[in-house]
Amino acid sequence: MVRALEKAHLYQHDTNLRGWLVTIMHNEHVNATRRVMRGPIHVSDEAVGELGRAETQEAPVELREVRRAVRRLPAEQRIPLVLHWLHGLKYEEIAAKMDVPLGTVQSRISRARKALRSMIDAPDSGLGLAHRPPTRAHHLSAA
Repeated sequence: MVRALEKAHLYQHDTNLRGWLVTIMHNEHVNATRRVMRGPIHVSDEAVGELGRAETQEAPVELREVRRAVRRLPAEQRIPLVLHWLHGLKYEEIAAKMDVPLGTVQSRISRARKALRSMIDAPDSGLGLAHRPPTRAHHLSAA
């Protein structure tokens, strides 16, 4: 109700008041859900020890492969992706920094993600542990 009172000047008197109020309630719910999802996650000290998985030798290799795949992207896709993923910039901030429209940033990041998925999934990409030929020791242990 507070939001409706704050935005009362936006209400058009020849429209459905109930529908307008329901829309406000819906939008408030969606916004609150998004805020919770973006907010920090609080974890107790006891639970921290149980989180994650044991580090393996594969983790640094996987990280190195992701970096290699990102370096293969064209600069127009790589730069906004890194600004978003690594530096945590919002799309609007990236658009302002790169002096391009917001839609261009969204498109470039979307194409970059799709290209990364394709690179890592391609059997001949040289990326992805799943696509590496098994070692002789792996064959022996599987037998």
